[in-house]
Amino acid sequence: MRERDDSQLRTCSHSRGYRPMRHYYAALLATVSLGLASSGCSPSSVDGRYGLQGSATFQGAPLKVGTIELSNDDQTQVTGATIADGSYSVPAAMGLKPGIYRVKISSVEDAPVDTSAPPGPETMNVVGKELIPAEFNVQTKLTAEVTEGGSNTFDFAIP
Repeated sequence: MRERDDSQLRTCSHSRGYRPMRHYYAALLATVSLGLASSGCSPSSVDGRYGLQGSATFQGAPLKVGTIELSNDDQTQVTGATIADGSYSVPAAMGLKPGIYRVKISSVEDAPVDTSAPPGPETMNVVGKELIPAEFNVQTKLTAEVTEGGSNTFDFAIP
């Protein structure tokens, strides 16, 4: 096997520490930053929508599993999330525009399944019992106001 003789290789400006990829990434970062700044976008807003987050407790403890839905009066703005271990989060891309929204929280107890019954429509339509009182879901009085400059963190305590 023949050894390579590096003395015959041409030298260029790269051999003095010049790294073209560094300049490429710096230019790319500057372009992206300039584009975001000029479009008026910020990480907390996407098309005028804002992300939401918060917590939900039920009878003094974090709600183990549930859902949260926020909607305006005419149902043109609706979003929701799964509640897990008392927390929920909605990213800005699926968030809401500034305004006041009705809040519905739901958590359903697992329904017993009759394992001795043959599979079919009767066994598939088993619905669990709603744990959350109606005044916090189907007849909700809860509201949340999404704001342009606010934290948009909403915590709900259900007795």
